[in-house]
Amino acid sequence: SKHITLVGICAAKGEPRKPAMIMPNKFLPENLHDTLSRCYYTYSASGWITIEVWKHLVKNWLIPLINERRARMKMPDAHVLLLADAHDSRFDSACCELLAANNIHLVIIPPSCTSIMQPLDQDIFRELKRYMRKWLSVLRVEKRTETEKREILVKYCLSAFQCATADIYVERAWRV
Repeated sequence: SKHITLVGICAAKGEPRKPAMIMPNKFLPENLHDTLSRCYYTYSASGWITIEVWKHLVKNWLIPLINERRARMKMPDAHVLLLADAHDSRFDSACCELLAANNIHLVIIPPSCTSIMQPLDQDIFRELKRYMRKWLSVLRVEKRTETEKREILVKYCLSAFQCATADIYVERAWRV
């Protein structure tokens, strides 16, 4: 599979966090290891999110990120509202219990509504897609191997996410 999933997270006050990437296999080209230090990454056979991958991300990426922010704010028990799309993985009871045990309240946005109700979709993902289209148009015309294209795609994606989570886009996204 050629699919790579990017999972973004951002607080209403800004402070974008390292995104997570779901790669389609466990064998990465050597020169991608440095690039992937800019994100949390995991694997699935297809590169798509699954229930098992969601559980892994919640336990090993999301909860630690939230706890790190709580520690910086000196609010270790602060409650967090997590907005997420209605992917099947979000309804896993064990994962929901883990979130609740960590004072993270999951709000599922109904299907076909994320473009209206999800702050990340309002500005951040729109800008991410704009940057990706711009940079990928260059990649399409260059002669490269599939491995080289994948390496460049991952680098572009992480750079685009960094650009798309600039303060101005984060601020606008949460003004809905």
